[in-house]
Amino acid sequence: MKLTRLFSIVFFVSGIAANALAQYPDPSLMNKKEYAEYSIQHLKEGSLLVRLNFKTKAIDLLEQAGNKTGAEEMRSIQLEENKAIMNAFKSYFTFCPVYFFSIDSTEALLRGARQGYFLNFDLKVDPSISVKTPFVMVAEFGVLETALPADKTQPEQEENRRGLMADALMVRDNQLKLLEKPFPYYVHLGNLETRVKKLDKHLRRYYTEVK
Repeated sequence: MKLTRLFSIVFFVSGIAANALAQYPDPSLMNKKEYAEYSIQHLKEGSLLVRLNFKTKAIDLLEQAGNKTGAEEMRSIQLEENKAIMNAFKSYFTFCPVYFFSIDSTEALLRGARQGYFLNFDLKVDPSISVKTPFVMVAEFGVLETALPADKTQPEQEENRRGLMADALMVRDNQLKLLEKPFPYYVHLGNLETRVKKLDKHLRRYYTEVK
């Protein structure tokens, strides 16, 4: 009798574990197509975190060198650019909720923090802003990376290198790894508004294809 009960418990627990695995698959076991479909389906119910570059280190170096004018000019340019990025997403991106954070807060993102470093539309950290969704991805403007071919003679070789496509709008996972096709992971050409519109359109189209 006790043995029968033990088997029943084992099967019950195994069933729970199997259901959990079915609901929450392991992305590391997926191929590119499966991971792309998993990502777009979860992003639709998740959030996109837009990483903004304030060029803090470059500004600090200018100030340390006594170039106050250059530092202030760079700070002003970055503020205007980041406000323009915010406005573009606010006006033209509707695929999922969007939040904004500074590149200086990247460690908080990588730790999985969902509050305490997000920016309001004055580009100030607002502790009241929190991301409620467990699934997040990251978007940013920058230079599109190009994968390096494997080289067994150089085990210290970095996984990615900088490519030649500058100022692309890219999508990364929550650990900042660049997505891959068939996920529409980047857009290029056009002004800020055009690229944000393109990203929204491409995500919607791909979501419709795989849902």
